[in-house]
Amino acid sequence: MEQHLPLPLHEAVSAFKRKLVLDVLEHFSGNRSRAAAALKIERTSLLRLIRDLEIAELVPGHRGRPSSRR
Repeated sequence: MEQHLPLPLHEAVSAFKRKLVLDVLEHFSGNRSRAAAALKIERTSLLRLIRDLEIAELVPGHRGRPSSRR
């Protein structure tokens, strides 16, 4: 019988963040300002999370703008 091993910590944290951010954005119909306020983070921090987690295309109301990486 194969034993199920947990994800490495960084992968588990990323998966949790991805689900949380997407759920909150869905709740607020893609409104990033309201989602950031609900998460108690700055809007720019939310935008960075969306970019870093590579979930922009999954965000409700996404307009297909390319991310600007610096």
